[in-house]
Amino acid sequence: MNKKGFTLIELLIAIAVFSIVSAVVYSAFKNEIQAYVNQKKFSSAVRQLRAVSYFLSMDFKTVGFDPVDSSEVKIEVAKKDYFSFVKINEDPTTTDDLKRIAYYKYEDQILRLTQNLSSGSIQVMPKDVDGVIQSPLDLHQKSEKLAKGISKFEVRYLKEAGLPGENSIVINQGSLDSGSKNSLSDIRCLEILLECEIHYWGKGTKTEKLKFLVHGRNLGI
Repeated sequence: MNKKGFTLIELLIAIAVFSIVSAVVYSAFKNEIQAYVNQKKFSSAVRQLRAVSYFLSMDFKTVGFDPVDSSEVKIEVAKKDYFSFVKINEDPTTTDDLKRIAYYKYEDQILRLTQNLSSGSIQVMPKDVDGVIQSPLDLHQKSEKLAKGISKFEVRYLKEAGLPGENSIVINQGSLDSGSKNSLSDIRCLEILLECEIHYWGKGTKTEKLKFLVHGRNLGI
């Protein structure tokens, strides 16, 4: 009985073919997984940027709405990297008639702070030193985290929507106050610039940007 097996050459050829096919399959599988992971990172970043845009736009639309003619309903702070304002509190579950809303960047996060307030007892937002908000730790803990991985949050204050140059409120050393050429009462629109760094798998780090205008429809009325 003649028994015939594989020769060494045939075995080596089979191993070589298997290795080539495995490398091709692995490469295709890795590319698919890599594309999937990177797309998820991109979608997550875009979703966070749009969340900031949505909340900020909805909140700023209510700035200046003051049916009771209260002097405390106003824009409080207008910095290059954060701002706050006081509005009428529409929450029926509280007796506080006012609400403070603030947006600012802390480390790599965009935070939205809301505080219920009562007329006549409003304390000014904590001042900043070198662009860093000086406040108790629980202030950040109580704030809503809208986005993370943010490398830039920049606010530009405009007298009129969409008008550049001399119509833009010039920020002197990152702030507006009663002693500057322009005042908080001149603000009609915000131009927001957000930048988010995304660390892509196999493609390094790229920066996604979002710039948008926010209109205060009740300002100047």
